[in-house]
Amino acid sequence: MRRYYLWATLAVFGACPLLANAEQLERFGDWELHYVVVPSTFPSAAVATSYGIVRAHNRSFLNLTLLDGDQVAQPAQISGTYKNLLSQVQPLEFREINEGPALYYIAEFTHDDQQVLRFSITVTTDERAPMT
Repeated sequence: MRRYYLWATLAVFGACPLLANAEQLERFGDWELHYVVVPSTFPSAAVATSYGIVRAHNRSFLNLTLLDGDQVAQPAQISGTYKNLLSQVQPLEFREINEGPALYYIAEFTHDDQQVLRFSITVTTDERAPMT
């Protein structure tokens, strides 16, 4: 049962206009890369622990899901970085979370309060050229 808590928690963000836009995705033909940045303090301590997420006020995580044209989650190799307004670049380390039909990737990162960050993500699959 715990394995679906993070997925359900993240689904809440789709309905919360203060934390997420209605449609946070990039389209690559008929494929879609859905994304959301989540404060690490949002999931409960138990859920965060079960997913290995470090909870702190200066930490968040980026959650990505790649869907094919049939809206089925697809496995991918994901790499990326984030950059602050001073152009300081930090790598992101993604890990896969596979919960049956739910397949997504998360990468934790640190930040200052209300800091503006820009993400650069590359997604590679066996079926497509790299998507950036």
